[in-house]
Amino acid sequence: MTLRRRKTGLIVTVGLIIICLTLNMFIPIYKENGIHLGESSRSLAINRLELINSTSPSNNNQTRQIITSGPVYSIIKVIDYEKTAMDTLEPSQIIDYLLWTNQPSCQMAQYFGGRMVTSADGLSVALDGQKAICLDSAVAPIPDNCLVYSFGINHEWSFDQAMELYGCQVYAFDPSMNVSDHNRTEAIHFYQMALGDLDRDGWNEEANVPSRTLSSIYNMLKPLHGGDSIIDYLKMDIEATEWRVLPQIIQSGMMDKVRQLAVEIHLDYDESLSVYRQQAGILRSLEDYGMVRFDSKRNMFTVVDFTQVGNLAAAVDYEIAWYNSKLLRV
Repeated sequence: MTLRRRKTGLIVTVGLIIICLTLNMFIPIYKENGIHLGESSRSLAINRLELINSTSPSNNNQTRQIITSGPVYSIIKVIDYEKTAMDTLEPSQIIDYLLWTNQPSCQMAQYFGGRMVTSADGLSVALDGQKAICLDSAVAPIPDNCLVYSFGINHEWSFDQAMELYGCQVYAFDPSMNVSDHNRTEAIHFYQMALGDLDRDGWNEEANVPSRTLSSIYNMLKPLHGGDSIIDYLKMDIEATEWRVLPQIIQSGMMDKVRQLAVEIHLDYDESLSVYRQQAGILRSLEDYGMVRFDSKRNMFTVVDFTQVGNLAAAVDYEIAWYNSKLLRV
């Protein structure tokens, strides 16, 4: 038994020596190739940075840094959306713009909430309803001292519950659930109310369901959360009403009170190219204001052919998240 163990140990030792010698032969080659690729990528990035520095205003350093810190592949074929007129975008460029994540602008983006759902044919499964939140210290909600406005619930409370666990006070709104105003928990407060671009006493033929602007809702809630409070996170899933609401929020000045914004945008697959360009322009107006995009993803269950733009296959719904560069904590 002792001789057999010695032979086995000798075989194992010889095998380890052979493996080590083999790795020593290939590691220098791998390192050399890795250094070569790194230098090539770095050179492309430097060239891209020099090009933008030579053509951009000197007072736009922060945004320029965000754009140029993206993945190297974007350098090969890049659209600088800050300098591109939305009314000139081709259909595929609009989709690229919607999917532009700009992820390097936030080092710690995390998803809160969501549930597993299946497609209509039962063949696909994915997480749905989750919202991206930037947890970088300059913009992150402060646990146990944060304020969330959540528009569009449809009986799916996972995001609101996650924000409650995080330590936020959550004010949730939905006009379609046939549920009256109530406190769902000590931290989640529900209102049967729609978010709109005008104050109306009625929503979708429901005379007893009000529709209010963000500023009116904020003023209504001042006694509860304070008149100078920043909305740490504003979530919107309001079924295409966002195209009317977003311009009104900017125009009213209420965006100055929003630190992070998440919107599920909805496209009509049968609209004209001019409408898609106009909608892209609305999103661009957010970024012109100072909202910095840090996450974007498509709804994988809503891919259709956009009939008016050459049957371009793309998603109807997209989730996009921004933080407000004007409300960074120093």
